[in-house]
Amino acid sequence: MICERCGRQTNRYRYSWYNEQAICLPCSDRESKRHDYAHCRKAELEAVKRGDLNFNFKTPQEMES
Repeated sequence: MICERCGRQTNRYRYSWYNEQAICLPCSDRESKRHDYAHCRKAELEAVKRGDLNFNFKTPQEMES
């Protein structure tokens, strides 16, 4: 598969906490080091509790900045 964030070929991936992108493990690691990661995880949990299973904290375009 191709990482939907960086375009790298990968055999292992995870889904982003920020949006619905399938991302490679290096992108997932970078994501976990962002300053807003804890806030994103909390917001995602609250969205799931409300029944929103397609939560997007930031769009793919916002993740580029």
